[in-house]
Amino acid sequence: MVGKGSQSVKAGGISKVVCLFSILFVALASVMAGCSGPSYPLPDHLGAKIYHGAARGDVKCHRCHGNLGEGGRGPMLTHAAKTLSPEDFIKVVLDGRNNMPPFRSALTEAEVLAIMDWLKKIPSG
Repeated sequence: MVGKGSQSVKAGGISKVVCLFSILFVALASVMAGCSGPSYPLPDHLGAKIYHGAARGDVKCHRCHGNLGEGGRGPMLTHAAKTLSPEDFIKVVLDGRNNMPPFRSALTEAEVLAIMDWLKKIPSG
């Protein structure tokens, strides 16, 4: 009987170790998933940070214009950034147009130009 009890303790110890490793694996996988970073090009570009709300919480262009400026509720910005003059792009962003609200109180001209510069670096579809 003593032998059977020690086998039971060993089996219980192994299952605890397996359980502990499983928990550590899941925790590590969760942490690594959060470390993948932003899913857009040039995430360190100031324009990208402003566009996605990382630099300014009150501005989140991607909600209407898509993660890559590809359009959504709002028009495609990758094309607009490449075809509009900087003055016209600034005017639209700061003053608004059609259904787009003005961002004059939220952005400076330099920030709008940073967004425009970032959008120009993204290949348009």
